[in-house]
This record gives sequence, structure tokens and C-alpha cells, in this order.
Amino acid sequence: MQETLLESTYLNDVGIKLAPGEGKTPMSLTRDPDLNVLAFPSVYGGKPRKFKIPLTPVQLAKSEVRSENRRIAMNITLLFLLFTMVRTNRLVSRINIALRKKTSWGKQQCQM
Repeated sequence: MQETLLESTYLNDVGIKLAPGEGKTPMSLTRDPDLNVLAFPSVYGGKPRKFKIPLTPVQLAKSEVRSENRRIAMNITLLFLLFTMVRTNRLVSRINIALRKKTSWGKQQCQM
């Protein structure tokens, strides 16, 4: 019974934690930088790629689709994921701009 970790005396004696992300802020799947690598090990080999210069999600998606290696361009699920990541990134940046404009406009209205 100790192999399944269901016995209460075993859990109390050892005191292990089953949640490795405990105490951390939850992250959306579309904002995770390693999502592609972890979700598609057959394409990326399970190892994150490192670039000399930082790439935006749009630049990364363009380079992957235009790559000579056609594994990415033929994988519809991966293309949809890249599209979703680009769309989410653009939406977040536009929301941030709108909030900045709205807060500065609100301050001008309060001073009048």
C-alpha cells in the first residue's frame, strides 16, 4: 500500500509534497515559454532551443513555419498553437496600451 502513497500514516511520517508548483503563481498554457517543447517532443526532441538574440512569438512562429524542416509546417496542431500564442501576445500588448491610455485620460478628467 505504501507504493501508491494512499496510506495516511505513511504520508504523515514522510511528509512529502505532491504539488511541485505549490506557492507559485499559476501560469496560462498560452503564456508558457516552453509549451512547444513540452507539448511536441517528436518535433523538438524535448530540449528547449536557445537563441543568441531574443525572439518575439511572431518571429519564432515565422521562422518555424518557413524552416526547411517540414515537421512543423505539416503539424496542424502545432500551427494552431503558434497562432494562439501570437494572438494572445498581441491581445495582451493591446490591452496594456489601452489601460495606459485610459488611466492617463482618467487622471486628466479628475484634475479638471
